[in-house]
Amino acid sequence: MKLIPKKWDEFQHYRDRKPPWIKLHRWLLDDRDFMCLPVASRALAPCLWLLASEQQDGSFDGSVESLAFRLRLPQKEIEAGLRPLIEKGFFIDAITMLAPCLQDATSEREAERETENREQRQRTETERCASVFAHWQSVHGHSSSKLTADRRKVVVKALQNYSPDELCECISGYKASSWHQGQNERGQVYDALELMLRDAKHIDAGISYARKPAQGRTVADLREAATKNTIEEWANG
Repeated sequence: MKLIPKKWDEFQHYRDRKPPWIKLHRWLLDDRDFMCLPVASRALAPCLWLLASEQQDGSFDGSVESLAFRLRLPQKEIEAGLRPLIEKGFFIDAITMLAPCLQDATSEREAERETENREQRQRTETERCASVFAHWQSVHGHSSSKLTADRRKVVVKALQNYSPDELCECISGYKASSWHQGQNERGQVYDALELMLRDAKHIDAGISYARKPAQGRTVADLREAATKNTIEEWANG
């Protein structure tokens, strides 16, 4: 059993280390509950306060066996003096008293860990997003392009279902597609990052182009693609 004195902060002078002495306030003489205690209890209380001073939080082993050894007193005398002190609230169960503090400390540590984890996730997300964007800049020759909020949003969304390597493969696939590089009926290049990564359909298509480059498309192929709205989808975004 762990005990801690009531109003412990008022009895100790040193708050950050084991004190050589403790305070004993004069108001104890006017404390009716204390003065009505048995003499054995009033004699025992200062000894227990001294034991409490050994720990910063004021807790100490309150078992009869331990107190009898530390204070060199018979167990019967310890029992007789200790019971009224506990019953009148001069010494409290340390576990019950410290539980809210421990809970607050635990909650604070959990909040700190969550903050650290969130910051780590944000750093990881930023690094992954930057690597995909840099690959697009390099492969499609857009070195002066900026990672705007809209582009970042598209990449972050794509990273929810695809790895950075898969997205980079997709981007390389569109570079390998002659149709998307301007060999189409409009003669227009479709290499906007937002179009390549806007949804799973287009990402999968880019990956497919990378694994099986579509260099040999004929005009008939292009017309068939146009029939399927491929041209309009890419032109209108």
